[in-house]
Amino acid sequence: NVNSTGYGAFTAGGTVAEVYEIASPYLEADLYDLHFTQSADVLTITHPSYQQRELRRSGATSWALTTLSFAPTQAAPTAVVITPSAAGAVSYSYAVTAVASDGLEESLGATQTNGACTTLSSTVFNTITWTNASGAVRYNVYRLLNGVYGYVGQAADGGTGFRDDNITPDFSQTPPIANDPFVGAGNYPGAVGYHRGRRWFAGTTNKPQNLYGTRSGTESNLTYSIPSQDDDSINVRLTSRRANTIRHIVPLNDLLLLTSGAEWLVTTANSDILSPTTIDYKVQGEIGASNAQPVVTNSSVIYAQARGGRVREMKYAWESSKYVTNDISIMAPHLFRNRTIRQMAFQTGPYPTVWFVRDDGVLLGLTYMPEQEVAAWHQHDTDGEFESVCVVPEGNIDALYVVVKRVLNGRTVRVIERQDDRDFTRLQDAIFLDCSASLYNTVAATLTPGTGATVAGTTGVTFTAGSSVFTAGDVGRFIQYDFEEINSYGTRLYKTAIAEITGYTSGTVVTARVDAAWPSLSAIASSGWRMTTTTVGGLWHLEGETVKVLADGAVHPDVTVANGTITLEQGAGVVHVGLGYNCDAQTLPLVLELQAFGQTVKKNVNRVHMRLYASSGAFAGPDFDSLREVKQRTDETYGEPPRLMEGRYEVMLTPTWSDDAPICIRQADPLPMTLVALAPETAYGG
Repeated sequence: NVNSTGYGAFTAGGTVAEVYEIASPYLEADLYDLHFTQSADVLTITHPSYQQRELRRSGATSWALTTLSFAPTQAAPTAVVITPSAAGAVSYSYAVTAVASDGLEESLGATQTNGACTTLSSTVFNTITWTNASGAVRYNVYRLLNGVYGYVGQAADGGTGFRDDNITPDFSQTPPIANDPFVGAGNYPGAVGYHRGRRWFAGTTNKPQNLYGTRSGTESNLTYSIPSQDDDSINVRLTSRRANTIRHIVPLNDLLLLTSGAEWLVTTANSDILSPTTIDYKVQGEIGASNAQPVVTNSSVIYAQARGGRVREMKYAWESSKYVTNDISIMAPHLFRNRTIRQMAFQTGPYPTVWFVRDDGVLLGLTYMPEQEVAAWHQHDTDGEFESVCVVPEGNIDALYVVVKRVLNGRTVRVIERQDDRDFTRLQDAIFLDCSASLYNTVAATLTPGTGATVAGTTGVTFTAGSSVFTAGDVGRFIQYDFEEINSYGTRLYKTAIAEITGYTSGTVVTARVDAAWPSLSAIASSGWRMTTTTVGGLWHLEGETVKVLADGAVHPDVTVANGTITLEQGAGVVHVGLGYNCDAQTLPLVLELQAFGQTVKKNVNRVHMRLYASSGAFAGPDFDSLREVKQRTDETYGEPPRLMEGRYEVMLTPTWSDDAPICIRQADPLPMTLVALAPETAYGG
């Protein structure tokens, strides 16, 4: 329902449309148990309580969710006819299959019997004809003998047909046999994955330890042959002392299976080819995985432990010639105590991070660089609950998307939010807010600065726009233009030219005072410059909320959103509005290298040296109630935000004697902070 009592008077225009939606059979309670794998624009979805499905994307607003068929996609020929060269009383049966144009798939056989034939010989033959199947390039012909169809030859066209003049059937090659083990409740797979040109399924309710692989080179063909061929579908059961359900199919260089009580390696016996006759499997561990779908990194698998709520890493160890598992949550056990992991996603760039959604709505991050022996945990909470997480490749980065359940303006809503790229060169572009929206108040017209614009302090400078964009009410507003220049040391500097409008001439011409010099008098492209504003709208999703604001790189006092709008105390051209949060860091207990009693000696951190990168606004202290600000502003131009801090900064701390001597660091403003190193000056004794 929409409450319009606070809206202004309606004028005209506007449309209403439903958000794009496709029907789904899944219940909300089932979402965390959906498992999926992706191949280009096709997503395969499995759940033990639902028939397996594919979500196919054909366009931005063209999606289809369909159930999977496990028959060959290549249609069989039809209207098979057997014409004997001479009539008789002998019965012959044939099966004709169609071979797809890619040569990877063969249809089921179309069969026919004729009981009025003569015994075949070198001079007596049967001619087999059929109606061609769409997409086929050739056809295989099989003859029935002793209850089995054996291969007798191949033809390219059903109209020409095939002549059988007593060809001896080859029973090492028989037509495909239909097979679909996933029919009916209790037979739907819960796990899915790709490996070595096959799509694999496992973990049905009735056969929890069975593993199924499609024909080699196909995605949905489960046919097989008698005798078995190397490219036949695979059906194998893990035999073990415990009946553990296969929960995850994980493709690395090898195929790994994570069950409810063990970790398995699928391998081959006496061959490099994975086939129905060579498939083998070996237990690698006895821990087991929860139902949260694991993630694959460069050379390892990260998964949630079956019991205990911990997170484990599984990778190949050359020294033991097997896959081993390690508890990588051991250094932060407090993050997992009495908790479970619901969902996870792996972000490869710009920083390799595994993200975890905990059952209480907290988002955990693991900075993961095993080649550097880095596995660092961090906790993220918000004004709400994180419910789901995924990573989407976008250009040169992986973008993190989350679904957050929030209570906003008295309503419980779910918001899809994207983590900012943290790729900024100016403080005004740094976005460190939750559920935020941004305004870049650019102007869609060219702009040409007049004589005097390149000198700060010049008054009466004319600025000419390419179209009518100015009004008399713009007097007092500022024109802003971002540019870059290289100084004499070769350093790239990021600057903003600023001019305050002091006079209105027409819709295309104003005069102004130059507060920060312009780089030249060249025309600026349309939307390449902006004007400040004191009103920021489009904030309906934050209606009634007290929000934090970053305006032109400066922290604005908190304001409350009313009618989807906030009013700034001073105009700005780049504004970010959202929910704030505290970013905290606290050191572990400080232990001195004394001969004895290093942990029990009283300590006091007098000062701390912080090495920061691309940071602004930081506080440090012995606890979060006794923080002191890191001084940063030096010689910036009046009206400009402080420059980003890079280098070593010293902070005198409030004197506090304690056993642990912690150092607490906080960023409470919507500003960036990257702490690279920390060095305390410590006194001890007593």
